[in-house]
Amino acid sequence: MMQIVYFSQKEQFLTEMETHEGEKVFITPSPAKADGLRTRLTANQPFDVITIAKFTANLVQALWGADDRPAIKRKSELLLIFGILKNKYLPDLGYEQFTQAYNLFSDLRSFTLNEDALTSVLDEQPEIIKQAVQLFWKLLDVTGFLDEHGAYQKIAEGLRSAEEADELKKTYVFWGFQHLNGQQVDLLKALAIRYQVIIPFPISLKDKTKKSDWINWLKDNRVDELQLEIEESFPVGKLLPINSREISLHLKDMLRPYDQIILGVSKLSAEHIDIIPSQEVKFKVPHQLLTPELKEIGRELKNYNGTVLELKKILEDRIKTASSLKHFRAIQLYLEALTSISDLTDEEIKVDQFFLKLLSEVVNLNQPRTAYVPVSSKEMTMDLKDMSTLEEIDRKRRVLLCIDDRFEDIQGLGQNYTESIQKALAALGPLKRNELELLFKQWEFQDLFGHADVTVLMGEGTLKHSLVWKRMFSDIELTKIVKEKPANTRVPKDYFSTLDKKSFNGSFSASKLQTYVDCPRKFYFNYVDKVFPNVLLEKDFDPMTSGTIIHEIIEKFFKENLSLEDLKSLTARIMQIYIKEKNLELPHEVYLQRELIFNHRALNGIQFIRDLETKLGEKIEWKIEEPFKLDEKMALNGRIDCLGVGSKYLLLLDFKSTEFSASSNTDVANYEALQLWAYAHATESQIQNKTVIMGYVVLDDSSKSNLLTSDEEVAKEIKASKLCKIHRFKEEFSEKLKEAQDKMIALSLAIKAEKEFKALPRKSSTCDFCELNKVCVKSELANV
Repeated sequence: MMQIVYFSQKEQFLTEMETHEGEKVFITPSPAKADGLRTRLTANQPFDVITIAKFTANLVQALWGADDRPAIKRKSELLLIFGILKNKYLPDLGYEQFTQAYNLFSDLRSFTLNEDALTSVLDEQPEIIKQAVQLFWKLLDVTGFLDEHGAYQKIAEGLRSAEEADELKKTYVFWGFQHLNGQQVDLLKALAIRYQVIIPFPISLKDKTKKSDWINWLKDNRVDELQLEIEESFPVGKLLPINSREISLHLKDMLRPYDQIILGVSKLSAEHIDIIPSQEVKFKVPHQLLTPELKEIGRELKNYNGTVLELKKILEDRIKTASSLKHFRAIQLYLEALTSISDLTDEEIKVDQFFLKLLSEVVNLNQPRTAYVPVSSKEMTMDLKDMSTLEEIDRKRRVLLCIDDRFEDIQGLGQNYTESIQKALAALGPLKRNELELLFKQWEFQDLFGHADVTVLMGEGTLKHSLVWKRMFSDIELTKIVKEKPANTRVPKDYFSTLDKKSFNGSFSASKLQTYVDCPRKFYFNYVDKVFPNVLLEKDFDPMTSGTIIHEIIEKFFKENLSLEDLKSLTARIMQIYIKEKNLELPHEVYLQRELIFNHRALNGIQFIRDLETKLGEKIEWKIEEPFKLDEKMALNGRIDCLGVGSKYLLLLDFKSTEFSASSNTDVANYEALQLWAYAHATESQIQNKTVIMGYVVLDDSSKSNLLTSDEEVAKEIKASKLCKIHRFKEEFSEKLKEAQDKMIALSLAIKAEKEFKALPRKSSTCDFCELNKVCVKSELANV
């Protein structure tokens, strides 16, 4: 029998479970969830807690004898099998395509093992990816091996055909699941034929589910639904507004013994540890033991050409002289992978770049993993956690939740498949819906704020520009507090004031002038001394490249006179150019996410430009990334993001990803923000009797865009249309431009004469600790 139990509070559900007779086993999706549940259970709750991987292994042992158990293969084993046969059937398949195909193959099998049912989905994939997925499917059929999803189906069949077993006569509670795939749903239904299965589900999410969600796939006429009494919760917390990158400064004076610190990140990593200014904090960080040694061997084999047998002989000789136990184990992992290849086939496998990448992936998957905790001579009374471990938080101790603009979003909201593919898959099994996953996180969040004393350290702008955090805090009442002792009471010291400094000698651009206005010291290290190295990413686009891609998409759209139907293919085409140019290896999920963002932002920019042109009522010639070079009075070079030239209007637009990256009207009007004025100066000869409209186009949400003009009628029309925000200068535009030109010329002369380049941030109270944190006097080490 299966029962879905709707509950308000976790303790309420656990108390309900105590009333059930017989042995009870809690199954969780991960070890972290299992640990979190164990911290909630008391001594008088003798429940067994295991992961779903352990649970399925137990079922295999119970249903089959040692000699007839199904041949279940791990991911690393399947990659080897598919990889060594790839050359025979798909010799042109690249490694990135192989990885993309395998991920798609594994995901699709979570819906169904019937390949024919996925024809419409595969037909939407590139032909080479489709062929690879079909090959992987056939290889499993031929070998009889089972992947994870095949194992679920095999176990479900075993449960349906087997008699009731005494060792399985228990109540199984599936705790902490935010998603179950189609094969897992079928397994639970098969288990419920003879045994008691309980699915707890938050009552507050019951009415927010969709038909395609996993919980509704479990329901049929044999499923019982029980709703526990609704218990109200009032989630409240305290908000301490802080500037970005100032977590350490504030925590330094706030931390007390037995505090629990939560960082607003999905997973804690070693790079987060230094944010907490204390040696009394204990934490747990996942760690792959042999990564450096495996990378070293991978580099040594990078240019190897030969056969698997020859490579195996080289490594067998190498292991005899291994410099350490870790090197010994790393070489052993390579040898184990090569030996398994020899066991799988008698054919001679040629070692090429594809094979070496495959081998590296396999040994990385097979390497031992652990977690490390700090070692300190002090008593460690405080805990450091991340957003994945909210369940482990002790509700009786103070909680400090730290959120920073530097942290990546804890949740994506996009879908991995197109709408047509989602529709096809929804007919086969439950879709993993990111919106539902966020609702679960939000529910966990509210549970924490409803039962613990939580203080949030976060910039006030975060709730404005982060959709995820805005949703997370939507039902939580935050009371703003102020620290008695401000974090910035320290007196900064300029350790670089006595150093000899070079003079600036070169041309100017709008960004250079703006940087000097923002902080002369920042200008010096960016454009004179140039001390910062370029950071090259391997698995993602850097922010500058991302911006360039979006600009180029918009540029090509107008230059090639394309339609909106062409936008997606244009996005993919330009992404491929930069993937090749930057030598990137984007994981499939990252590729889809970036493609969605680029397409979304480019579409918003294009549509805004078109709508603005329609509103102005005349044909505008749009020029994207228009270069300019001036030598009169001052050398000024650069590019205008978007130049629009009409018979009555001249438009000077700057693309911004978010509204918070655009300058304020006040800064533009007072010449504190010079980008738009540099555009105007560069196009002065084209202005003549035209009305100038300049401003910022916000690509995330074009309704947040902001225009500026001196023309009263234009300002009224655009304001009435609600296309975007608009500000009207009180002075004539020609007067404003003349003042801006004087300001820029004066700045250029000041920069050339500058000898000190002092560290004087224009807005010291909001300096966000830019990449100059090693030299800017505002960023003294806060952890000492």
